Amino acid sequence: MQSKLMSWAESITNVVVGFVINLGGQAVIFPVFGIHVDVSTNIRIGMFFIAISLIRSYLIRRLFDKKKKNKPDPLLGVDHWLHQSDEEHGEALRGLLRAADRVLESREPLNDRTKSSKTTTYPRINSRNKNNFGE
Repeated sequence: MQSKLMSWAESITNVVVGFVINLGGQAVIFPVFGIHVDVSTNIRIGMFFIAISLIRSYLIRRLFDKKKKNKPDPLLGVDHWLHQSDEEHGEALRGLLRAADRVLESREPLNDRTKSSKTTTYPRINSRNKNNFGE
């Protein structure tokens, strides 16, 4: 997440660069539309737009940062996991295996499920044959 200070810094940089570009653009585009202003008036007009642009840019940045903050971080627990001991890793993995065993035990055996349905046979894999099948 970006700090408020960095949001202001980004907004100011963005607006200042935009101001310089737009000042040159206005010097070229205004006369095409019949608008003739001297450089000092052009700068004063630009200052109003700078204020509006700074506030707009800052508020949009903060809005997007807030939205980003509300998203869960997929790597949130990785740091904690990496700093655990081998014993703690082992216990966690054993816990996962116990949970998987409980899931499998809660289901009916595979043989009972296939009795009522037509069984599918798969080719036997044999690493000694060139075609990798036991034919």
